[in-house]
Amino acid sequence: WNLLGDVNGLDKEDFNARVVEAAKLDASYKAADCEMVWKFCNEMQPGDMVLANHGQSEVLGCGVVRDESWFAEGEELAHRRRVEWYSTTAHAIEKEPSWLSTLMKLDGAKFERLTKGDIVPPFELTKIANATGFALADVERWHRALLRKKQAIFYGPPGTGKTFTA
Repeated sequence: WNLLGDVNGLDKEDFNARVVEAAKLDASYKAADCEMVWKFCNEMQPGDMVLANHGQSEVLGCGVVRDESWFAEGEELAHRRRVEWYSTTAHAIEKEPSWLSTLMKLDGAKFERLTKGDIVPPFELTKIANATGFALADVERWHRALLRKKQAIFYGPPGTGKTFTA
């Protein structure tokens, strides 16, 4: 959809005008198909969960959108977003007949079912540090220790936030 150019910051009217111009150059640019570019660039937001599929019967991965869309001028598939993939283990699912569109919204229950409910989104250590009041360096050190040892013991007097921190 590179003929549409950079659509970031366009209002819907200007976007539709771009679609009309692109269709004059290439008959494959149909309004309904170009709508996916609009959704990808303007409706999808950082923090949204995404699920990548192959056909109607396989989930390839799951992740979270990490930034705004951008246009990589001169590149193939120039409309881009950074996604932090935290599960890239493909698994078969029961055929999903609604997967005929390139991009679509899923409700929480369907997302949970398609990801088998066993995908836990990544947490951000900065948010943990801010929520608990501990220094980020301490939280990062504890995280590394947990990854290495698989357990931790918080000790101290009652009421000091051990349970909340854990």
